[in-house]
Amino acid sequence: SYLDTAGIPDPDLMIRTSGEQRISNFLLWQLAYTEFYFPDVLWPDFGKDDLIDAIEYFKSEGGLFTFVTGRVPQTVTDVYETIKPNAPFGCVNGAGIYDGAQDKYLWTRHLDKDIIELVRMVDKEMPEMGIQYNVEGKTYFNKDNPALVHFREVTHLPYIGGHYEDVKEPVLKVLFAHHDENQMPI
Repeated sequence: SYLDTAGIPDPDLMIRTSGEQRISNFLLWQLAYTEFYFPDVLWPDFGKDDLIDAIEYFKSEGGLFTFVTGRVPQTVTDVYETIKPNAPFGCVNGAGIYDGAQDKYLWTRHLDKDIIELVRMVDKEMPEMGIQYNVEGKTYFNKDNPALVHFREVTHLPYIGGHYEDVKEPVLKVLFAHHDENQMPI
């Protein structure tokens, strides 16, 4: 409790570039149970492939590696395939824990059923707003606008339309998408 990092979890992995195999008293106490990775590459040249190598090393030493995202599992397959987590990942802004190996949700926290009141209010007050509902395994595009059309194109999500009042499954996430003609789409 006397350390500057009190309240912050200790690192699981420390990467020291340039091949130097020392820590120079950096986080000396906090690194006691940390895995060390010493790639023979200088920091300015350390890139995506080097990071993936470090992650693979960490996993080979028994470390569990995962990630957290605000997106639904269907939209992060490229990330999943690149880093190949060996533990379930958090998704849908913390409303779900997803096991990519088993291709299923392990845990979900649904929004309160009263969310429909908020959606009605936003729809009434801001009719130009796009509305997207996420449920387990599906994404409904309840009200399209150019921002949501672009999002669907880049994520390759299938179009499932219909009115938000008709969605009967428990909802994990509602996304409101505003489109501004003066800005690039999301």
